[in-house]
Amino acid sequence: MANMLNSVPPVVIARFGHRRAKPRVISVYDPKQGWTDDYRRRLVTWELVEELRAAGFTLVEAKWRRTMRQLNLFLIPVPDDFPTRRSNASTR
Repeated sequence: MANMLNSVPPVVIARFGHRRAKPRVISVYDPKQGWTDDYRRRLVTWELVEELRAAGFTLVEAKWRRTMRQLNLFLIPVPDDFPTRRSNASTR
């Protein structure tokens, strides 16, 4: 499971057009506060996507080599077997 958390989601890889893409965050968008670079240079992984969603962020601007893309966090599908932090709370 830990390996999955540290991997780049397939949807993100597809957006950059190369199977070895390792995009890094440029900035993130919070609807209440706007754009911020608090997560700058972090690799876009499943763990980061889940962390950003939980914090209320909706968009990520990411860059890999010279390619820059804007990613909607809620359009990245979560696999059924994905270990979320909220899974314990939902079973109570």
